[in-house]
Amino acid sequence: MTPEYRKRAFLALLAAAVGGGLIAYGWGRRSSEDTPAPASSRSLTSYVTQQAEDERAGLYGMEPLKAQHGALSWDLFAAVQNTTREEPSSTGAFPNAFRIILKPIFTEAIKQYDGQRVKIMGYMFPLEDGTSQRHFLMGPYPPTCVAHYHAPNNQVIEVKSDTPIPLTWEPILVEGTLMLLPDDPKNTFYRLEKTRFIKEYPQKQP
Repeated sequence: MTPEYRKRAFLALLAAAVGGGLIAYGWGRRSSEDTPAPASSRSLTSYVTQQAEDERAGLYGMEPLKAQHGALSWDLFAAVQNTTREEPSSTGAFPNAFRIILKPIFTEAIKQYDGQRVKIMGYMFPLEDGTSQRHFLMGPYPPTCVAHYHAPNNQVIEVKSDTPIPLTWEPILVEGTLMLLPDDPKNTFYRLEKTRFIKEYPQKQP
């Protein structure tokens, strides 16, 4: 990871801490089902919508990783739009809670890869403890928070592998079967199954 990425990652983490955290929906150490928003906080919907727009424009000024070595372009995933709706999610702590449901609108371009073996190049976000991962997320941005991967839902891929893959903060190249998920409860749009690790690509230092 280059010094510029480290600097921007630090600023992103600081912004998240000052803002009280940015977990609103999707993947993280705690999902939106675990921490629903009070129904009285209707401003949350506009907040997460603006957050998603900010992230789509570039994560705190970071440029998305350019896929190489035969990997699918992240632009292919970024072109997927979604609809948004609210659903009651009552809990003991928040009896009038609701959660935000995103439904992806897959493009014809990405549909052709559904169920196909593809290569993905990106950064890992761990979902398990330890120095190797069988279950993690991948995206075009380096992680900037220990609790939540701050990237738009349309640029996050859930990855599952039978063989542990070494955890690294550098970009990696993997191959797996891409599955499009139209109704995932965690607002996941894509999953890569039967994944195998190919290579790590350390970023050059200036």
